[in-house]
Amino acid sequence: MSQWLHRAMTDAGLPAVLMESRQVTRALKGMPSKTDRRDAEGIARLLHVGWFRPVKSKSASAKQVCAVCLRLMVLPGVGAGVALAYRSTSAASAMSRAA
Repeated sequence: MSQWLHRAMTDAGLPAVLMESRQVTRALKGMPSKTDRRDAEGIARLLHVGWFRPVKSKSASAKQVCAVCLRLMVLPGVGAGVALAYRSTSAASAMSRAA
């Protein structure tokens, strides 16, 4: 959901950053009382100070390829080899379009 929200906000022209959840959890662990309000204040403080590692979001086309590969792997009689072959051909075609 965070990737969907990030894409919607950036498409609307709003500044948005994806942060690594493990890093944020460790940074907020030392807070005396955990409430949603204090979590929001802590995240805002991390953004303000710059103590975070931004995470890149996958493109919509990359997510579609992953979804197709997962569906292919679940089908009976279709092994992971077919899914991996589909993934490699779709990645190669995406690279040729970008060049």
